[in-house]
Amino acid sequence: MVDNNKKIDISFRVLLVFLILIVALIWVFGKKDPSVTTDIHTYDQQIGSTNEPASLETITKYARTWAPILHEWYGNKAPELVFNDLNGNIRKLSEYNGKNILLLFWGTWCAPCVSEIPGLIELRKTQSTDELAIIAISVEDPQIVKPFVQRRKINYDVATTQNRLNRPYGQINGFPSAFYIDKQGNFKLITEGAVSMTETLAIIKAKK
Repeated sequence: MVDNNKKIDISFRVLLVFLILIVALIWVFGKKDPSVTTDIHTYDQQIGSTNEPASLETITKYARTWAPILHEWYGNKAPELVFNDLNGNIRKLSEYNGKNILLLFWGTWCAPCVSEIPGLIELRKTQSTDELAIIAISVEDPQIVKPFVQRRKINYDVATTQNRLNRPYGQINGFPSAFYIDKQGNFKLITEGAVSMTETLAIIKAKK
């Protein structure tokens, strides 16, 4: 009987220690990191403000869902790019010279790409077409892209291409990828990953 009581007592102590460890782990890993809160607050101040444009350095510093890529192209002239609109007409990137250009490569099957659409629609509503061109290019069959665009009521330029993409457009490794081109026709920033509307607008307005 004594032995049984000892076994019960030992088991209880082991269980108690185990529970204490679980509580400690929950407390440690569940505790918010103050630096993260500071980052978010700073992000809202630096990126979210439309009064004072943030620098590209600041914008990329607080990026969470995307990353800058192809750095060697920054400041270089954007090479010509040929694509087809959804009516099959041949279009060229140079047609948009003199405007800020958001050139986006995406796919209807790509979840992060689809998540960007509402923000891009809103961006098109709020930004003049004389100032900003938004061109979203898919490498899919136009018969897939066109009905998708109609269902989503996309209000910015959507195009397709089945041609091999020239550099640097053909150097991307994933969707969505975006090329931000300034009014002088130079690459300002190139990104991979989903970029929010707030971030996109900040990049367009950013100081270099």
